[in-house]
Formats: sequence, C-alpha cells, structure tokens
Amino acid sequence: MERILSKDEIAELLSAVKQGEVETETAPMPREARQSVSRLDLVKLPGYERWKIPNLDIIFDSFGRNYGISLTNRLQRPVSLELDSVKSMSFEESLKGVAQNSAIAILGLDPFKTGGLLVFDGNLAFSALEIQLGGALEGKITVPNRPLTAIEINLLRMAMNDSCPDLQKAFTPLEKLNPTLVKIENNPRLVNIVTSDSGVLVIRFNANFESHSGRLELIVPHASLEPLREKLRDRVLSISTLHGETWPEALIAGVNLVHTTVAAQLGEVTLKVRDILNFQVGDIIDLGAGPKVSVKLVVEGQPKFLASAGTRNGSKAVRINQRIQRSE
Repeated sequence: MERILSKDEIAELLSAVKQGEVETETAPMPREARQSVSRLDLVKLPGYERWKIPNLDIIFDSFGRNYGISLTNRLQRPVSLELDSVKSMSFEESLKGVAQNSAIAILGLDPFKTGGLLVFDGNLAFSALEIQLGGALEGKITVPNRPLTAIEINLLRMAMNDSCPDLQKAFTPLEKLNPTLVKIENNPRLVNIVTSDSGVLVIRFNANFESHSGRLELIVPHASLEPLREKLRDRVLSISTLHGETWPEALIAGVNLVHTTVAAQLGEVTLKVRDILNFQVGDIIDLGAGPKVSVKLVVEGQPKFLASAGTRNGSKAVRINQRIQRSE
C-alpha cells in the first residue's frame, strides 16, 4: 500500500513546483530512439510470396502427366508436360508475363471459393493450332504477335477443356473437385478471378512435342488451396498409392486411348508415273491376288495381322485370322 503524503509534505511539494525546483515535463526522446510506425493492411497481409503448402507439387505433377496424355490423344502427336516451377505471387504479378498472343482459359473449380486459370503461351497455342489445321510442324513456326481470333479460340477450346477431367483426377485423393471450362480470353486485363493484390500459386509446365516447345501455366488462388493444407499433411503418404495405380498402369491406360489408323490391304503393285498418267476409265489394275488371298491388316503403316475379306451387316469387313510375327 502506497504511503499517503501529509499536509506539510504536500505544501512543500507545491512550493518546490512553483519555484521550479521540480521538473513537471519530461525531456523529448532522441530522434534515433523513436520507433517508426509500421502500416498494417488487413486486406493484403505481408509475406504472401512465401506462402507454401508442403507436398502440393505432387498433385500438380500428377496433373501434368495426365494432361500430357490427353493432349497427345487430342493432337495425335506425343506431348509431354514437365513441371518446371511452383511459385507464389500476387495475381497482378502473375498476369504480367502473359503475352497478348496467349490463350487464357477461365476454369470453375467447384467447390473451391474461387476459380483458376489455364494459360497457353503463344508458342504452345499456335503450335496446337498448326497441328489441328493439318500442319507438319517442320522447321520453326512463326508465332504472330497478335491476339487470337475467335475462330482460333474455338479450335483451342477442346484441347483446353481436356484439362478439366485431369484436374479432377489429380485432386481426387484430397477433394472431390468439379472443374469446368467457363470461358477463354486472349486479353489478361479482362480476367478477374480475384483482386489484383491477392496471392496466387503459379504452376508452370514445359510443354514439349516433336521439335517444338511451349509453356503452360496453371494459376490457382491461395484462398482455394488453403483448406487443403491439413488434408495434405494427413494423406501425403497415400496420395500416389490411394487407388493402387502405378506409373506403368497409367501409361498402359493412356496408350489404350490413343487413336490409330487401321487399313486392310489386299495387294500391292508398283507402277511408273507414265503409266499412271495414261490411266483411263475402265482400265483394270492387276494386284496379283485372288479372291481367297488373305488380306493384310496394316496398323499405322505396319503390317500386324492376316485377315479374310467379307461383309457384315451390309458393310465391308475383315475377319482376323492370325498375327504377323515380327520375323515375317
């Protein structure tokens, strides 16, 4: 308990203050000792560039492998997607590297709070267009520095839509995701899935096909991925083996979906160009094969089976009799 001043002590204290013997104001604090005031932004918290969920790259690596197979089936060319980097940055910063000749797919990621973006850079977009229009991709492709036209966007729609089932498959161990392709844009300024200062995760893939390459980016906001933190921590050891699917099994499943060209070859004859130019209507070309000779079944230019020609349900058909051995 503090001691209470007596009447005489109070009188002496007031007299000392009046005469200036007791200082009533404290000396100002030196400038170098003053503490600066830091600004706190409740909307944009500092340090988003260091945002990270351990082992999340396993999910996106799985997506890259599956989507590479889907693009292979779509373009009928071998396409591989290699995970290059996983970086955290602001949404505004993530769009600065998107060129005007890129294709930007807006994806709905239900039940996530926000959507995501799938970005084909100019090299990847125009190479895919060249393949779909029958180009051979021989030599270097000239990539125009201009926005994609409406027709070009429509041609890319199916290839970009193929990413939705692969995203769903990659996230299946953690979340029942239902990705959908909402829209394709070619102007980054028209894409607004979150505010410009919100944190996003940018997953970059290197796309390689034949002698060409491009870049593919998947942009997902932090707000959508944050709920997966605990799930990844609990299930990270079982993600790769949850369904018992190994890499050879996944490869076999992907190969089984590749479209191939099969032709039935009755005979083969070698002619000079002069003879071909002299062909007339009604001419008969002798193939050196009788009606009961086996038909050779050719798969992608390689003879694989011997078959018998006939009809089935009113259509021409062949019945496979035996496999052609490699030595034959």
